[in-house]
Amino acid sequence: MELSDRFREIRESESFLSNLLKWGESRIISVRESGVLDVKIKGAFESGVEDEITRADKEVRDKYLESVRINYPNWNIIMEDSENGNNFDNIPNGEIVTFFDPLDGTKLLKEGKKGYSTMASVGIKTEGKVNPVLGLIRIVKDSFISAYNDGTEKKTNINLITERKSRILGRTLIERAEPKILRPLTEQLGYEVKMIRGIGPNVSSLIRGETSVCVYEPGINFWDIFPAMPIISVHGGEVFGLDGKEIVYDGQLKNIPQGVIMLMEPEKKEQILQVSIPLFEKYLSAKNKK
Repeated sequence: MELSDRFREIRESESFLSNLLKWGESRIISVRESGVLDVKIKGAFESGVEDEITRADKEVRDKYLESVRINYPNWNIIMEDSENGNNFDNIPNGEIVTFFDPLDGTKLLKEGKKGYSTMASVGIKTEGKVNPVLGLIRIVKDSFISAYNDGTEKKTNINLITERKSRILGRTLIERAEPKILRPLTEQLGYEVKMIRGIGPNVSSLIRGETSVCVYEPGINFWDIFPAMPIISVHGGEVFGLDGKEIVYDGQLKNIPQGVIMLMEPEKKEQILQVSIPLFEKYLSAKNKK
């Protein structure tokens, strides 16, 4: 199959994936309203913070896997628990790869707070790497955002608001990285801090003009950020690492070691990198000494 045919297949999958995420939203709501979350600890982040999973995570995950395998049997699926991830090297170049995060914001769900989402992204493996071209985020009981950007064709389901406020965001109320990155970054740049929990609400705030920058520490997962990348790019923004480098998936790591900056004002990129690169290098140096 030609590369152009792959891109067309991805474009045309938007309706299928949108409906699949809509089902996921409905199921997450049902589990939440049942009060039986069946919370389990499946591991811990590098910082020591526990990584939890609920019945909603598992049920939605299983449905997504089943549906994609039936409707797009040739697609390669990568999920949080390394579904196909360990076999990435065996996926030929030119093949479609989809990433799912069945439930982002498990802690928010557990706490009964808003901001959790179900998300998907799709890309093509090229030269041993994947960068997403289609991203979809359904914020539960809130909104749905999708965008496609293959470099030549762009489309999205919402309008960009060009007038925006200059703020920088942290992912949580507590910074996990040591030495600190987010706090000194905001202080040195002189940005106001607005804390918004959850990938979906952060992306929504960026494209709706409520914020201009969102920063995530090293260790954020690819399937958390990939749905956001086509959405941000279609609306004129950029997504890159704290080190200024492009974010691509090569199958070696499930976490993004250089962190993420989602920027809606590209003209400020150099100013931000002048601060973020030294902070990241300091963090990396301290980590390597441990």
